[in-house]
Amino acid sequence: MLFYGGVRARMPCVVDLDHVLGMEDFEVYVDDGRYSVPSLYLITAASEARALAIAAEMLTASIHHRGVELRRGGERIYALGSFAAPGPAARDGSDSAAV
Repeated sequence: MLFYGGVRARMPCVVDLDHVLGMEDFEVYVDDGRYSVPSLYLITAASEARALAIAAEMLTASIHHRGVELRRGGERIYALGSFAAPGPAARDGSDSAAV
């Protein structure tokens, strides 16, 4: 996997090790009490279970972290803490809090 200017680029002549090793990309949104918008973290994990474990670790990494949401390709997989409650995800009036 190559990165150019912060953007992931796939080159046809380069072996995609993530695919060969069975790795998957996930997005983790962290509800941090110090900020008005969630922080976005991009992670790569061998399985959905491992990605969830990483997200759970991120939730307990700081007393300021109120919740985490795990997504793959933009699709919500799990929500922990404040993201599991209907409030934070529905701030704009949408019903996106439902899993």
